[in-house]
This record gives sequence, C-alpha cells and structure tokens, in this order.
Amino acid sequence: MQAPVVQDEFVKAAGEVQNYVESSTDYLRLRMFKTLMRLVTSLAKSLVMGVLALLTLLFLSLAASLSLGEKLGDYPQGFLWVGGFYLLVAAMAFLLRHRLERTVLRHFSDLYFDEL
Repeated sequence: MQAPVVQDEFVKAAGEVQNYVESSTDYLRLRMFKTLMRLVTSLAKSLVMGVLALLTLLFLSLAASLSLGEKLGDYPQGFLWVGGFYLLVAAMAFLLRHRLERTVLRHFSDLYFDEL
C-alpha cells in the first residue's frame, strides 16, 4: 500500500517541476522579447535621429560653404575650408573613438541589463 502513495508523490512532484520549467521558459521568452524590442526601438530612434542630424548638417555645411566662398571671393575655397573643418573633426573623433565605444556600450548594456 505504501508504493502507490510514493508513486503518486513522485508523479505530483514531476508535474510541478514540469509546470515550473514551462512557466520559467515562458518568462524568459517574454523577457528576451522585451529586451530585444527595447534594443530595436532604441536603434531605430538613433537611426532616425542620425539621418535627420546628417541632413541638417548637410544643409548647414552647404550654407556655410557658399557664404564663406562668397566672402573669400572663391566658392571652391569656401568648400575646401568647410571640408578641412570636417577633416579636423573626423581626426578628433578617430582619436577619441575608445571613449565613444565605451559610451555606446554602456548605453546599450543599460538597456539590456536594466532589471537584473
């Protein structure tokens, strides 16, 4: 009479373990979906803002080049000065690239590990 009681306890325990594993799996899937969606929306927002910033920079650069060229009396020279400015900015960005990488990594790791 003792064997069926023990067997019933094992069956009940196995069922509870299976329910726990299924609910944990569902939770992890939901958590991963939430995290991925936060990352995707953050990347999409960054992409849109980056494109808008580049368009703004393009028109401001054209205006600055034309204005500078008019003041210098030589339009190509105005474009060269603006191009030289951007070359200087690019060199500074290259020298400071490790700080930029660190900042981006910190931002996205905060998005990923926000509730751990």
